Amino acid sequence: MWEQLDLFDQQLVVTKQKTVYFARPLTGTGLSSVGQFVSSVNESEILNGQIVTAIDKQLFVIENPVASTQMIPEKDIIQVTKTQQNLEQFLSDKLQASYPIIRILFDE
Repeated sequence: MWEQLDLFDQQLVVTKQKTVYFARPLTGTGLSSVGQFVSSVNESEILNGQIVTAIDKQLFVIENPVASTQMIPEKDIIQVTKTQQNLEQFLSDKLQASYPIIRILFDE
């Protein structure tokens, strides 16, 4: 009987609830058509259009929170860190940084 109680106690592991989001990788040619499931490392709220970065520096754009995470294996969830930019700010900054190069290409 004590062995059964021991086994029962071992199964009472409470895991921390995490919010999982559906996101698309941001590539050099735009947003990928294949989405990924991501979860924030620092657990702060992430909004739609927010850019997050993975450990390998891959950028993702958040599309929406996932309603139910019961069917998603833990290994398929990528841990990400929130950035201070949304997609519009990111693209605006990239275009401004590329402006001198674009001007040289089209003016010559």
